[in-house]
Parts: sequence; structure tokens; C-alpha cells
Amino acid sequence: MSLPEEINEQVALRAVTHKSIAGIHEDHQSRLSFLGRRTLRFQLMLHLLESGKSVEDEVFRCLDTSKLGETIGNDWELERVMRWSTNSENSGVYKVRGSTVEAVVGAISHQYGQEISNKIFKSKILPKLGLY
Repeated sequence: MSLPEEINEQVALRAVTHKSIAGIHEDHQSRLSFLGRRTLRFQLMLHLLESGKSVEDEVFRCLDTSKLGETIGNDWELERVMRWSTNSENSGVYKVRGSTVEAVVGAISHQYGQEISNKIFKSKILPKLGLY
């Protein structure tokens, strides 16, 4: 699955920039992460309803930010492009990676809409969640 066109460079940079970078006040991923979290939850709910599976709160634990960082973020090798600041190499890496996954999903949803974000969810994210 590829995107119809390249994602806007400023949006892409914002998606990989964590708010922990000193001096960053506006151009960080927080808003895109928020949108991405909502998009991921919506896509998972849609998938569950379409497949006739039960919708329970426990199912949504797979979308925990740290868990996304451990699974999807690791698979996408996001630490190679993430811009963040920490005191130690492993401190919070799953959480920051997960936030970056959410921001990337948010950026895709923002730029391309629900149809493309649904395709990305089904092809790149859902298989890695280990649900069924």
C-alpha cells in the first residue's frame, strides 16, 4: 500500500518531532498524535463491527501508546527518524515511538482522509496488533 502522493514535508517533520525537544513549542506531534489515536480507535471499532466480533474495552488495549511503540513503531524502525530528547538511550523509547506511530496515522488521516487511513490500518497496522 502506497500513498497517492508524498506527504507534505512540514507535516511529516511535525509527525516525527516529539515535544521533548527543547525549544519546540508549536511544531511537534501532539495534535497529530491526538488525531491518530482517534483514527486508530475508530478504525479498530469499524473493523470489529464489520467482522462481527465483540467490541470490548480489553480489545482496545492493543492501541496503548507504549504497546504501539513496541510493536508497530519497532517494525517501522521509527527511532531512525524520530526527533526527541531524553536523558538515557532507552528511557521512554516505546512511548515516544508509539506517539510517533499515532502522529503518522494522524498525518495520513489529515492529508488523505478516512479511505486511505483505513487501507493503511488494515494493511500495515491491524496484522501486527495480534488480536486474532
